[in-house]
Amino acid sequence: PGEADQLRRAMAAWKRKGGLGRFQQKLVSGMLDRGHNREFAERIFEQIKGFGDYGFPESHAASFALLVYVSAWLKRHEPAAFY
Repeated sequence: PGEADQLRRAMAAWKRKGGLGRFQQKLVSGMLDRGHNREFAERIFEQIKGFGDYGFPESHAASFALLVYVSAWLKRHEPAAFY
């Protein structure tokens, strides 16, 4: 897989495998090379790490959205199902 795909996979599983560490130095050094300061680069990396707590695949998001839509429709048109 390409580097972007490796990063995506590491973001999804960083707590289980600790795979994000190998990307930190590359990200920080790349940002420093482009004129950003170290503190900013480190904060960006921490945000990427934080995404692993909340991010989930589009397929999961789509199925959850469908579930919410159907539940809302059912609650509006057949409220007895909720009581």
